[in-house]
Amino acid sequence: MSNYFLKTDQKIAIVAALAEGNSIRSTERMTGCHRDTIMRLGVRIGQGCARLLDEKMRNLDCHRLELDEIWGYVGKKARHVKDGDDPTMGDVWTYCAIDSDTKLVPSYHVSSSRNHKETIAFITDLASRLNNRVQISTDAMNSYEDAIEIVYGSEVDYAQIVKTYQSEDGSAAYNPERRYSQPRIASSKKRVFSGNPERALISTSYVERLNASTRLHMKRLARLTHAFSKKYENFEAAVALNFASHNFVKTHRTLKMTPAMAAGVERDFWSYGENHDQYIEELKAAILNVHGADATHVETVPVTEEFEGETVWQGEVEVFTIRGHPKAKRVYGWGFIVNENQGRKYVAVLEIPPVDSAQTAVKIAIAAEIKNAKQTKTSRPS
Repeated sequence: MSNYFLKTDQKIAIVAALAEGNSIRSTERMTGCHRDTIMRLGVRIGQGCARLLDEKMRNLDCHRLELDEIWGYVGKKARHVKDGDDPTMGDVWTYCAIDSDTKLVPSYHVSSSRNHKETIAFITDLASRLNNRVQISTDAMNSYEDAIEIVYGSEVDYAQIVKTYQSEDGSAAYNPERRYSQPRIASSKKRVFSGNPERALISTSYVERLNASTRLHMKRLARLTHAFSKKYENFEAAVALNFASHNFVKTHRTLKMTPAMAAGVERDFWSYGENHDQYIEELKAAILNVHGADATHVETVPVTEEFEGETVWQGEVEVFTIRGHPKAKRVYGWGFIVNENQGRKYVAVLEIPPVDSAQTAVKIAIAAEIKNAKQTKTSRPS
């Protein structure tokens, strides 16, 4: 079954199943939709979640953050990768941060390696989303120390907690029966690197619990699973869906609300269909404002527009029927983020020749944008 013909309630059921830790094939059995359809929908929704998180996780007032990474793999583990394999195959690391007070995940970063460059990219993204000075706790990974110094300088309260582990019986001997069991913490030390962090709050307990929840709710990160990601983009989409669900949908048992509500990002509880419904209503309002017509949503159509072999536009176009317009009975609409200050802009193209499909609507809109850009450039005084 193609994504074009999935009903909204089917899409919501699929997304909910994936976000709650079901594999692609178990979701197939539960919903009756083909696994390829589920995977395509999961990637599209995950990419939308990534854009949502990028838009919403801005100007945050976080005061105490914990950082860590979680390991996974795409296709096969790094030691099994051979010459000629897809270069995206192998180990994959997901950096993540959690606000200890609100349990919000303000930033994450997916990378095929865990090194200084990727750690700096993660810390840079995290810093760009915060309004205030923050206390940061990490484990003893060396690249954190360098990355935080490069990005924050002295404008941060940063400390590490260094844990030493040993086997359950206190020896260093290998015990195959406890291969996947949590080792016992023999000792821990707290080391301050910058500023004046509150020593009693130097901890990585919350982010370690977040890692456990992530493995629970992302089947492809579960231990000893056959549900590992086969493509890098699938993994990225699954991570985005997981953290969007964590921030906006799942109620934290202690807080009695979602992390986004606790952080003041959102006022209400969200459902898995909430964001799409809100987006459709905003598009209807834009159509009424621009074209003076009432709109009824019909379907969602994925569109990719290429020019000279390069992808110049990729996204989803919402198709509406309209009433009250003298020339058109259908309209194609979509929204996009201009920047973090201007927010979302909406485009609504009427089905008037030569526009006869979502694809041609996108082509016409791109052409109009290029024309306007050229006119603006030529009209500027030299």
